[in-house]
Amino acid sequence: MVKKIFTITTFVLSALFAAALVLLLMFWQVPLFNYYQNLDYSISNEYIKNPDQGFYRTVFIKLTEDGGTFTPVLYEDFQMYHLRIDISDFSDEISYQAQRTLRSALSFYSQNQKNLIVRFSYDPHFEGTANNEPPIDTIISHIGELAEILNDFAPTITAIEAGMIGPWGEMHTSEITTSENINKVIDAWLNNCPDLCVLVRTPKMIYDYLGIDFNNISSHTFTLDEKTIRLGLFNDAFLSTENDLGTYTYDREEEINWISQNITHTPYGGEVLSSSIGLNNFPNCLDEMYALNLSYLNYEYQESVIEQWKNTEYQNSSAFDYIQTHMGYRPALTNSAFWYNNDFRKLEIYLTIENSGFSNYVREKDVTIIFVAENGETYEYNVGKFNGERDLHFSLTNLPPKQNFDVYISLSNIVENKRTYPLQFANTTLYNSTFQANLIGHIKV
Repeated sequence: MVKKIFTITTFVLSALFAAALVLLLMFWQVPLFNYYQNLDYSISNEYIKNPDQGFYRTVFIKLTEDGGTFTPVLYEDFQMYHLRIDISDFSDEISYQAQRTLRSALSFYSQNQKNLIVRFSYDPHFEGTANNEPPIDTIISHIGELAEILNDFAPTITAIEAGMIGPWGEMHTSEITTSENINKVIDAWLNNCPDLCVLVRTPKMIYDYLGIDFNNISSHTFTLDEKTIRLGLFNDAFLSTENDLGTYTYDREEEINWISQNITHTPYGGEVLSSSIGLNNFPNCLDEMYALNLSYLNYEYQESVIEQWKNTEYQNSSAFDYIQTHMGYRPALTNSAFWYNNDFRKLEIYLTIENSGFSNYVREKDVTIIFVAENGETYEYNVGKFNGERDLHFSLTNLPPKQNFDVYISLSNIVENKRTYPLQFANTTLYNSTFQANLIGHIKV
């Protein structure tokens, strides 16, 4: 009798639970399906030409009163280019013809979906001439004129190397290289280019601009604002001497530690030089590359170090290949799940994206979810912004008619309703070049 009562009670409770579940599904629309996507998450070892990173090739431009010269050049295996722009002819306003030449150069690389590091200098032909700058007020005026052009190509420009002062525009060895003048140059670039990163030559230039006393740097805390969060570093003596030829003013280890904790939202790069103390020996230099968020390096300089890396075996390849594939960010999809109702009125997407690159993501991206039906018809949904988050969740409503779909994610810059500079996952099989997007799963009905 006790057993019978227990059986009846169990049956009643089960029935009540089932009824409650039905009501919950009806009124709260809890997803009926939870599909972990059975995708190929394997990772490629190949170099991926993602935006804003990689070995660069140099391009020299000389602007003159009558326009100057720009010779369009592209290299098949390079995403990044370093524009070194000679403005030594100008001690007054930059001519309309010169501005048109600059705009033409930027437009060329924009149309070809390439990225640029930009540096201006008053050093004729970038041959190392000192003390050739006009007065600082003229320099600041020139920055304002140039910025109007650069701003029109923000998705193309990875960063501005502040430059303007010193041989090669490297912000040293000039009579006007004072903290006051450097601060004016930094401020002019940051104020006039609100969407671009601005890089300076030494950490001390950042300390001075932010008003930080290095003696208290280990305990100094500050909050980066909308402007200063775009301030970073370039190093054209990377991995060379104990202080990288004057890059580090106080203590290399302590300054690198400070950079790794505080300068995390901008690209870092420059030129690697030979080292008598073995700083660029591989894999010893890996820790510093990760600490500094290494994003770009000159492929052409210094050739002896590049060749050294190419001839150093590492992980069944070469040190050069490892550096090239990990410079900047390297996103890979490691998990994907879809939740959706039986009537397909709502879709929840959960993704995990791991970054194995040296650097954080340095640019916000627009997120578009693309549904591709079996007949080829596509439906697109802009669902927000991507700022390098590991775990992503998107909730979509007003979905297309219920049918089978392949589902993709595009992480790109949307300019005039066109997706540009998309990110490609490092997974072996997920990127679709037609849609410039990454496969994240399938809807089966």
